[in-house]
Amino acid sequence: MRKQKASDRRTRRAQRNGKELDVDDPNQQQQSSTGRSRGITKIFDDTKKKPTSPNFSKLLHPDSTQPKPTSSTRSRSSKRLALYSQINDYQTSQLTSLTSEFKYEESLILERLSSSKDLDPERPLREGEGCYDLLSSLRGELLGDHIYRLQKSDVSELFENGNGKFKPNDYSVITLQTFGLDDRLTSPVDLDSQKFEVVVSGVGPTYIDIVISDQLKFTEVFPEGSYLRIDRYFSKTSYERMCEAVKAFCDVEEEEENMRQYRDLVTGCGEGGEENNRVKEGSRFMSKPVENMNKEKAKLAYSTAQSKFPLNNSQLSAVALSLSRKLTTIIGPPGTGKTFTGCAVASGFNSLCSDTEKVLCCAYSNVGADNFARGLKNRGLRVLRIGRATAVGDDLVEDTLEFYLRKDRKWMEAMEEAKRATKNAKNSRDSNLKTLATSAVKTADAEKMKASARIMLDFDVVVSTCIGAADAAILTAMGKAENYKPDSPLTFPYLIIDEACQSLEAATLVPLTTTRCKSLVLLGDPMQLPPTVLSSSPSLETSLMERLTRSMPAPVMVTAKKDSEDSTNTYLKTVNLSNASKGKQGAKYISANAGGVLLKLQYRMHPSIAAYPSAQFYDGLLATPEALIAEREGGADVVDAVLKKIEGGVEVFGNVGIVKVESEDGVALEERSEGKDGIGEGTFKNSKEAETVAKIIATITNESKVAASDIGVITPYNGQKSLLKRIISEQTSSAGVEVNTVDGFQGREKRIIIFSAVRSNRGKKVGFLSDGRRMNVAITRAKEALIVVADTKTVGGGDRKWGEFFSWVKSNNGKSLDEI
Repeated sequence: MRKQKASDRRTRRAQRNGKELDVDDPNQQQQSSTGRSRGITKIFDDTKKKPTSPNFSKLLHPDSTQPKPTSSTRSRSSKRLALYSQINDYQTSQLTSLTSEFKYEESLILERLSSSKDLDPERPLREGEGCYDLLSSLRGELLGDHIYRLQKSDVSELFENGNGKFKPNDYSVITLQTFGLDDRLTSPVDLDSQKFEVVVSGVGPTYIDIVISDQLKFTEVFPEGSYLRIDRYFSKTSYERMCEAVKAFCDVEEEEENMRQYRDLVTGCGEGGEENNRVKEGSRFMSKPVENMNKEKAKLAYSTAQSKFPLNNSQLSAVALSLSRKLTTIIGPPGTGKTFTGCAVASGFNSLCSDTEKVLCCAYSNVGADNFARGLKNRGLRVLRIGRATAVGDDLVEDTLEFYLRKDRKWMEAMEEAKRATKNAKNSRDSNLKTLATSAVKTADAEKMKASARIMLDFDVVVSTCIGAADAAILTAMGKAENYKPDSPLTFPYLIIDEACQSLEAATLVPLTTTRCKSLVLLGDPMQLPPTVLSSSPSLETSLMERLTRSMPAPVMVTAKKDSEDSTNTYLKTVNLSNASKGKQGAKYISANAGGVLLKLQYRMHPSIAAYPSAQFYDGLLATPEALIAEREGGADVVDAVLKKIEGGVEVFGNVGIVKVESEDGVALEERSEGKDGIGEGTFKNSKEAETVAKIIATITNESKVAASDIGVITPYNGQKSLLKRIISEQTSSAGVEVNTVDGFQGREKRIIIFSAVRSNRGKKVGFLSDGRRMNVAITRAKEALIVVADTKTVGGGDRKWGEFFSWVKSNNGKSLDEI
């Protein structure tokens, strides 16, 4: 029998009351729940609010500036049909794009492995994607997992110029070299090859550490002294969980109103931000408070967050807004304390939770999840980190679920019994022993589920990656496991997702469909780098947060009269941009009226560094505390001292320096380099720029008190990254200088940043340098000094934003603050 729709039930209730309800009239739909709606309005009627605290009456009940419901003349059936059709289109688009992306990644890896067997055996090593002739040695055990180190017999460096692409948490495959040392014929693609899928836990110049869960099987496949090869591989787990989340999200039989509204809003939002009735109606629903919220609870949550976290005005506004709505997007430009604000929101939510209610905090990456966990833990919240102990930071190992499981006596006893029974049955033909082993393993699994559920009850906040939100332990604690139902199942009414603009939309849906939350907060920055997509799948290139931010109307904002810190915008006044530099593809302009709350005070950059990105990407709203100027002033001395010793065109304004590396005869200085960059574009290098960067580093380390570890060198291209690593190591003794791509440096910062733009050609072709989001990340990593090394004719001539950046520095070259 078909389940009743909510609209059907409302119609029948209205008919019983002697009136016909027009379900196409949202005004009547709103009135159908009059008791609860009018009751809340009466409770929150507070006209005597103190001027320095948030007006929760206004926040919890948006005023008439919000979009009003619109009536429709279409029949109920045609409207529902249109809705289902749009949901189906959304599901098809997402699943098709996810499958395309997975198959594309799979084909790239299999093609590389196949070519290394038949055509080019050294290709994996040359591209940093694989390594041969490795020996394994046990390094130790961490909460049940065994860590093995792979090294060459002479402990030499694994990759030339340090161009290895292995990094922690990479999925990889190790294969037994059948013919021993120097075997280049055995490949993971061989059906009869002995191989083992592993996860990388750590990397160094001479080693790769891997995680082995089944040590017994590993030692059987790879006897001691065996030579191995390792190749970067792919995992199906993320793909499968994202697909399941999309299907669950698009379930038209959904009965819970919150989830229906999330679904209808998301599937109704267009990438261009066009408004339609469903987006307006969904936005109105999301602007309402969660169920059972009242003014007293809101004030309690707000005061709890405020007492634990020292917040500035825009952060306080974001917290107040998040605690009073069902959906909030918080836009956090570089250095504005986005994760810190998210932690404050979590603290406020936690004050509203019962014993069986928890806050779930997620991030797209393990690094982001770790940062979330640290921020919460540092403020006294009880945090449980979900994930392998080898995947989290060393300082968080004792906060993992696995750590606490090892303290559970019942599960440990059951696990030891399962190990003994399995060992006894392994080399025996006795069917009874095999039956006992199977039973013991099932018992151990059941005890682990019970222990996980018990452990989670003792914590305030659970932290995981977005994909990790579908972990079996979380599902078990919520009572979603088929073979075990806890006596007190957990719920997660509050969900906060950091790095939301770096996350694939389907990955964001994983925690949303797992928790079925009452309130959702997304934190990110649409003006920084989007999700990394290898295939040409347009529906994957825009994050869910960006789509929502561009489609939803501006939230009702109530702020304190005065910021908690004095700020400056003196340098900002020097930036004069043309309107043409805004709104181009890849650099969509965010106005002050975007559908999210903008954090406006940044604590990272000297104001001269922050001025241009504030004007270009954040409508000039990004300010700097005056107290930060003195702390960051030393960067100006570094820039002046360094650039005086560099030959060629040099321009300086504040703590920003431009070093021009241009061809004298018009011949291109860039060279194509072997391989591709992360988004599939061919990679480039520029030797003259790399040599200039090396000289700048040598000058800084020799003539200032700046340590090498305080210097970061970033570049858009992997080819230049490899070249820079080699030249810097040859020409300087600056061990500790970090070299990375722009994409690899997102979320990071250094005292001194040197940016190598690379491109130099007659045609003024700049490739993905024209992506404003990549530019924004590149020029906002520095705390004290930013030095840009570039062919300004090519880069500035090929992209208007870069051209205006160079013109801005040039027009203020040599000016002091007093001369502005």
